[in-house]
Amino acid sequence: MSYCVNCGVELEKGREACPLCNTPVVNPNELLKMQEGGDAFPSKKGEVEQSKRRDLGIFLTAFVCSVGISCGVLNAYVFTGVPWSLAVIGVCIVFWVVLLPFVLVKKGVPYFYVLLDGIALGAFLYMLTYLTYNKQWFLGLGLPMVCWITFVLEALVLALRKLPKSFLMGLLTLSTSVGVLCLGLECLIDWHRHGAISLRWSAVVACICGVLDVVIVTLLCRSRLRNELRRRLHF
Repeated sequence: MSYCVNCGVELEKGREACPLCNTPVVNPNELLKMQEGGDAFPSKKGEVEQSKRRDLGIFLTAFVCSVGISCGVLNAYVFTGVPWSLAVIGVCIVFWVVLLPFVLVKKGVPYFYVLLDGIALGAFLYMLTYLTYNKQWFLGLGLPMVCWITFVLEALVLALRKLPKSFLMGLLTLSTSVGVLCLGLECLIDWHRHGAISLRWSAVVACICGVLDVVIVTLLCRSRLRNELRRRLHF
């Protein structure tokens, strides 16, 4: 005879649950076998080993090198005549240099990375001169634009690192940088094309950035307005 472990009611043979309290009936021998053999299903969820940044860097490096080398070989022996592979190789170089601080190097000076990105972009534009068979546009427009973009980005990084870290201060720095960048780019384009400066689209962008800067500076100077904005926008 067997009895319910919960209420003590006598159980008939073959019962799977107590007729009174519905407590499951478990054979002690089967329970012992389960404890000795272990559960068929794991009690903890398994985790896949996460890839390291170095592994990702090696993968991207191999991918970029294989694409560049393959295009170079095809250009040299199959699709000859125009050095089109230089454009692909240049894109691969820029792509690898931009991703360098994110996948290969853990810590470093951001100013150096911005300068390295500018050099890579300049090298890419120089490679394009072999496709256009003209280097005047590179010396007169391409290289000055790369230098100006690099200078503005360096100033932006410096401001973000030195100024107080807050959402409004970061937005003010970014807005000012966009306006200055657009003004400089249109000045370089106009000077290269016409030999004179006539601001148009960059003036519109600069005005919008200027209005945004005034609003942000006002919020930074008036703590009550700033706190009210934070309370309403939840930032």
